[in-house]
Amino acid sequence: MNARCLGATVLLFVLVSQPLAAGGWGELPTGSLLIATEEWGIERIDVDAGLLDFEYRGGAGPVTRVEVFGSADERVHVERDGTLLSIRVEERALLPAASRGRILVSGPAVIELTIKAEGGSASVQTVAASELRVYGGSGAVSIDRVEAQLSLYSSSGDITVVGSSGAQRINSDSGDVIVRNSDGDLTVRTGSGRVNMWDVAGALDVETVSGAIDIVGITLREQGRVVTNSGRIDVVFAQDLDELDLDVSTVSGSIQIEDRYGGIDGGYTPLGPADDEQRVGEEPAEDPDRPAAIPFSGYSVSGHQYYR
Repeated sequence: MNARCLGATVLLFVLVSQPLAAGGWGELPTGSLLIATEEWGIERIDVDAGLLDFEYRGGAGPVTRVEVFGSADERVHVERDGTLLSIRVEERALLPAASRGRILVSGPAVIELTIKAEGGSASVQTVAASELRVYGGSGAVSIDRVEAQLSLYSSSGDITVVGSSGAQRINSDSGDVIVRNSDGDLTVRTGSGRVNMWDVAGALDVETVSGAIDIVGITLREQGRVVTNSGRIDVVFAQDLDELDLDVSTVSGSIQIEDRYGGIDGGYTPLGPADDEQRVGEEPAEDPDRPAAIPFSGYSVSGHQYYR
């Protein structure tokens, strides 16, 4: 076991006065450089960043480089056990974002990561793995160019996924969820946060309590589902609507479906006294040579729904 612990009495370097050109992080970290170490042969990294921000950049070669910036009283532990590297920050009083330190790690693209960032942000770029797990608190979670099965959670920070592939399970209590240019089955749950997606492909399962759902350029390969209590639903498909088996309903909201030429295929009809929901959509015509339609369902209690 190789362990490093830095306390108030040990400082490896003085205050950083300019961005690290060699690291290429492009952002001035806060505080002193507390730890700088390089390790070979790392295959897995477990991080408990506490209130510090965390960033991992893959594709930097076989060496894993760790740099920790913060105030002199930070307690940061970097420990190695075989191919596992553990980074842990001891708890301390909550600091404003401008005073938080940062953990910067660069290393190979093929790496297994588990990250917990209770108070700071978490960012991962250019990684290929079987699975990537990130637990965030109030800070933002950012995933860029990652090939992995993603499991992401944030209590109040926004979650952003860009240019990634693999099944994605995303949960946010109140933060927004943003997914762009991604390929893989998506399962998203939010409380009051909004869901915004652009150019995504795969199966889809999105549910919010009060947040709006906006999806532009979705290509369904399997089933799709969008559900909200009081938020708005707006979905623009990248495929023809006749490839889908639409089943959309609402309790008191409105529904509008347009074909690609702007024609209205369905509209809202007020509820009758015996109705408990409104349904729009027709069964597709049977054609033995035509591929089976992909099922897609939408439901809202009071929100407006728009499909095209």
